[in-house]
Amino acid sequence: MADKKITELPSMAKGDVDGTDLMITYDQQSGITKQMSVDSLVANAQRSVQGYYGVLSSAYDPDFVGAVPTQSLTADTWTQLIPTAFTMVDQSPTLSLADGTAFGDGNGLYDESEGRFCIAGSQARSSGMVRVLIRIDPDEDDSALSLRLNFTTNANTQSTGYTTFQTERLALNMAQGANEFYADEALMTFFVGSELNGDGWDDAGSFIIEANCTVDADIEVNAFTYFIQN
Repeated sequence: MADKKITELPSMAKGDVDGTDLMITYDQQSGITKQMSVDSLVANAQRSVQGYYGVLSSAYDPDFVGAVPTQSLTADTWTQLIPTAFTMVDQSPTLSLADGTAFGDGNGLYDESEGRFCIAGSQARSSGMVRVLIRIDPDEDDSALSLRLNFTTNANTQSTGYTTFQTERLALNMAQGANEFYADEALMTFFVGSELNGDGWDDAGSFIIEANCTVDADIEVNAFTYFIQN
């Protein structure tokens, strides 16, 4: 077959394409034209924009003996939740790790010492979801627990004087009495927008997770998961 330009090749029908088909790709870093399977191309694209970061407490440590550490909540007071981390699972999108400044204290998008997640590598169109696994033991009957994400805006927005904002949800109504543990899995979603997007810890927004109970209580923080869609 005589040499042809790519534009002269026949087009494949949508139904003819499967994951094993090969595509011609140009690597900008090396300047070399390569081949790649459709499956690999899709997987790489997904990996660059989708992922998660998980923080698991000692509740998930098979060798842990004793009670999982708890935090004390004072009635009607917002308190930051910081799990006693057993392990961290970093499956962040590659876009979130492209900038070397995105590594905080060495734990990627999560700063263990501050209990803070960074929204590094995000775009204004990006979105996120946070999963919080807790158990709470209230000191009094008929109480309620609320959770919130407390955001610190990115460097550009902070220069305007707008530095923080919160999104809140009711997590639990505890009507079965005091001095027993209530378990909950809470999901909170948010969009990034121009107030939070950025490349790394130095210029992107960030958030911490806080709890507020209507009575004094002890709370066991078992896991955080930050799901990322860039």
